Amino acid sequence: DGTALDSIMSAGTYKMTVSVELTTNEVKLTEYTLVIAPAPASDFTANVRNKARSSQIYNGEALVPNFTFTLTIAEKLNVTNTHTQDVTSYAVQVFKVKDGAEQQVFKDGAEQPLLTYNVKNGVAELSKEQRALLANAGSYTFKLVVNSPNAEKNAAFEVNTSEGKPLTFTIKQRNLEKDGGIDIAFKDHFDYTTKGGQPVAVDEERLELSIFYDRTLKLISGTDYTVTFENKNGEGGNEGGKYTGTYGFTVTGKGNFTGKLTGSGYSYSIGASVGLTQAPGRIVYGSDSVKVVLTVNSMDPDPAQGDGSLDADRFGLSFNSNVGRLVSGNTTVSQLTLVGEPVYADGKFTVTLGGLRAVNAGEYYLDLSFTCEYDNITSNGKINAEASGAELCKVRVTPASVEQAAESVSAVLTSVNSTSVTFNISGTPRAYEYSLDNGQTWVKAVKGNNVISALAPEQNVTVTLRVNDGNYATADGVHEYDLKKVTLTATTTASVDDILTAAEELARSFNATGFTRYAELLQRVENISAADREARGAEIDEALAAVEEARSEYIEDLQGAIDSAVNAAERAAGKASATTTATAAATAGALSLPLFGIGMVFAARKRNKKEDDLND
Repeated sequence: DGTALDSIMSAGTYKMTVSVELTTNEVKLTEYTLVIAPAPASDFTANVRNKARSSQIYNGEALVPNFTFTLTIAEKLNVTNTHTQDVTSYAVQVFKVKDGAEQQVFKDGAEQPLLTYNVKNGVAELSKEQRALLANAGSYTFKLVVNSPNAEKNAAFEVNTSEGKPLTFTIKQRNLEKDGGIDIAFKDHFDYTTKGGQPVAVDEERLELSIFYDRTLKLISGTDYTVTFENKNGEGGNEGGKYTGTYGFTVTGKGNFTGKLTGSGYSYSIGASVGLTQAPGRIVYGSDSVKVVLTVNSMDPDPAQGDGSLDADRFGLSFNSNVGRLVSGNTTVSQLTLVGEPVYADGKFTVTLGGLRAVNAGEYYLDLSFTCEYDNITSNGKINAEASGAELCKVRVTPASVEQAAESVSAVLTSVNSTSVTFNISGTPRAYEYSLDNGQTWVKAVKGNNVISALAPEQNVTVTLRVNDGNYATADGVHEYDLKKVTLTATTTASVDDILTAAEELARSFNATGFTRYAELLQRVENISAADREARGAEIDEALAAVEEARSEYIEDLQGAIDSAVNAAERAAGKASATTTATAAATAGALSLPLFGIGMVFAARKRNKKEDDLND
């Protein structure tokens, strides 16, 4: 009936049926296919409005735009009719402006965006990496890409201002110099440092520069800033100062940051220092001190770069009570002390170090710590193999004369036992050797007490000695030196076990020879060492008491036999001659007795002590 539809139809393919009533009252139905093609982007009028701020100062957060996006299209058949719809889902292409023009990045002839993200139902979908890109300083422009069935595929629409210019979002650089949210820290004082004897320049790593924005975001060198150093003439470069003085440096913002940090607040100082000018050389073992010569090594040797001369009034050198140490590898051999004060003359300091008396012969290295002052700059310093060079710090302790040391040596026997001999050595050297076979073999000995053990009882021992101390040597470097004037002789004492065995045997069978063996036993007891007597006195006394008891019993038996024989001799005296009677009497008793005259028998009877008779 010619009435037009009052709503727009979306692009697509439709089936259209046309019904016609004929005059014959017939109805004729005809079907058609209607294709509505997507409209080209040029047919649309895009209305894009930014609801978010269009600029901010860099703060590490992404600046994500917020658009309202509508499209309007006019009908082709009736241009007075237009249709407008909100676009809630679309893609946003972001282009970064560089130097006032869009960054020219092309692929296959088309300009490529910095990034593309989707907006669905008004919500921006950005990855963490995309948000990080949108947080960096710079200017950005945008295109919106519609994916709608009513518009040609990937139709893009520029986001413009009301004046028709491209809408630009800007993230401004943060100014390091003027921003109160910037915190900077660095090391402002350095001790003069050398490596292999060469001065080490202060670089960015040694400066330990640390810059934070808002206390949480740490700035990255090379990305957010660069550092330049100044020498004494104010010239910039990549290498900082090396020598004593005060130096400036400049931090220049980069990338998301701008501005410069420079001036008096951005400087550091390098303290003064001294170093060895000559090796300490050699000292003889037993010497307590060594002198080292130091010179100021921290002044710039190039007059064009600074004052290389030394003003003694502006310079001070001091050591702690413990100057340092003498080392062998990582082992401390001796703690060194300062003897007197450093002596300054002709631009050099002479320092005397003590504490070396007990250091053994060998090669060692100085490891010293000191403090220097120059103007108002105080600095600590070190002298060691790493800082000053190994050869320069080497201290050689050479052996002392062994001939002279031998004159001080003496040795004495201190105790002798049945199986050991103890002797004491005194003298300057600390290490000795002894021999029991006249120098065929040598055994280690020490200063003080030495014990020779595993000897036989009642053994004759001759001990010869020699010095064998690495701290003493002959002119030819030989450490062994015979002590011919020091010879010890001794005889080990009797064995307590042997004496106890002999006493046990004598107590078990005391006979006519017992008196002699008893006397020998007592003499051997006298030969027992004091240590053995103290240790085994109870055993010895018990054994002697047993022998004494056996002896007494034997004397009683012997006395009875003698009395019997004498009585028999007296009875026979009047009946026979003396010789015959005596002979008969001698054989009459139970015991066999030696023959002796009757006069002797009667003389013996008249003596007061029978034991004396028997002993005789």
